[in-house]
Amino acid sequence: MEVDKAKPSGARSPRPDRRPPTTPSKGGNAEVELYIQLLVMLYLLDQGKLENVDACTKNYIAKIDQYEKRSLDPFLAKGFFYMTLVAERQNKISDLRGYLNSRLRVATLRNQTDTVAILIVCLLRVFLLTKNFSGASKLLTKVSFPESANNNELARFLYYQGRIKAIELDYNGAAQFFQQALRKAPSDSAVGFKQNVHKWIVVIQLLQGLIPERSVFRVAAYKKPLAPYLELTHAVRLGDIIQFNKIVDTNKPVFTQDETITLIVRLRQNVIKTAIRQISLAYSKISIKDIARKLALSSTSEAEYMVTKAIKEGTIDARVSFDTTADDRYMQTL
Repeated sequence: MEVDKAKPSGARSPRPDRRPPTTPSKGGNAEVELYIQLLVMLYLLDQGKLENVDACTKNYIAKIDQYEKRSLDPFLAKGFFYMTLVAERQNKISDLRGYLNSRLRVATLRNQTDTVAILIVCLLRVFLLTKNFSGASKLLTKVSFPESANNNELARFLYYQGRIKAIELDYNGAAQFFQQALRKAPSDSAVGFKQNVHKWIVVIQLLQGLIPERSVFRVAAYKKPLAPYLELTHAVRLGDIIQFNKIVDTNKPVFTQDETITLIVRLRQNVIKTAIRQISLAYSKISIKDIARKLALSSTSEAEYMVTKAIKEGTIDARVSFDTTADDRYMQTL
């Protein structure tokens, strides 16, 4: 028989364990569960079931908010990315601006680097799609892009900065941002991203009065997507305003889809300047009426304005005879 030993007098009783017993999580590993949900979202997205993806992303983000784990930051960033993508395809992206702004503040306070980078890029995308260029410019002045963000998000951030600079007529700054975006893009993937960046670079160079290198259009991956921009380059280089208008009208759906149509419209004045320079080299004296006819302009007053502007900017060395009537005025090279 086992006999309990009597406690000696004055001895302390053992302290009870105050820690509650650990119970295994009912949901298992959080990272594994979220990764499976992410795969389900990608499958539904490939199937085109946007409503289901929208519901999944909201549930996905709400589940991550229940945890307080720094390791879930990349998962949360993916959730906001796909939420923005689905909203864009559903034409509801303008409704996300307030929500993304509030989540950006929370992510910044929590030092969630990946989430902050994704939210900044998504907000810039929202501003550009809704044509709120001033809002995008203000956002750039108020946020600080994380230095430790991966190169993919940094490339997107630089790309959107280049677009904003181009809209603001800062073509030199835009060209620098686009070149940096190309350098940060993956070397063996992201072909579509590189194609889009090259389209903007071509248009920016034309607006700067430069002619893009022919080698860019000969790359196999860029040859077909950049074909309309190659035709545009030929028209600008030759100063053929009729051909330029024809190319713009024919490829307008393509330029609109690429979101470069706003800048391409600005190229019209560059084409007219090139044509006026060629006319000044071919003729020592020509009437404004003939210039308007050669440039297919709507009126002689527009032709006179373009000629005087080219003279003032130093594009040509000539003068306009203002001592005659409007119909008899001419341009004489010096």
